[in-house]
Amino acid sequence: MHTPSIELHHLRTFIALAEERHLRRAAARLRLSPPTLRTHIRRLEATLGARLCERGPRGTQARLTFAGEVFLHEARDLLRHLQEILDIMQEARRPQWASGQ
Repeated sequence: MHTPSIELHHLRTFIALAEERHLRRAAARLRLSPPTLRTHIRRLEATLGARLCERGPRGTQARLTFAGEVFLHEARDLLRHLQEILDIMQEARRPQWASGQ
């Protein structure tokens, strides 16, 4: 069975779009082109099998669906936890951890 994978930059792209609620502003914030941002969001939606946001009539405004709201909460928690792991590992590289002191 194939396990779907999600890339971190897709999470960051989605979080930026959710926070900005506007495709062009999110793309500018991430220094991406709007088509690239759209591609990231579409791939993420395909991986999850859920529509995360509804686009406005001109395709630039974005409103989160219920699935998008749920995913936003989980994605933020995941990135926060990942940062905690990185911080712990940075501490673990220090000599006092290695000697057990």
